Amino acid sequence: MIKRPTFEQMRDLAGSLHMHMSEQEIRDYMELMEATFKAYDKVDELPDNLPAVAYPRTAGYHPSPSENPLNAW
Repeated sequence: MIKRPTFEQMRDLAGSLHMHMSEQEIRDYMELMEATFKAYDKVDELPDNLPAVAYPRTAGYHPSPSENPLNAW
């Protein structure tokens, strides 16, 4: 479940953005955001279904001056 902001967090955020919202406006906005949070909850519940790695990557290495005479890498 996606963590919802608290009323105090919303009030502080609005203030930090120099927005003047009444308590009722903040409550209304939080109510409007709930539908979006529910959609994010659904996405959060989905399995990752990551495919198996076929060709694992290595960290690589920094080429020596003899391998990179023009300092192109």
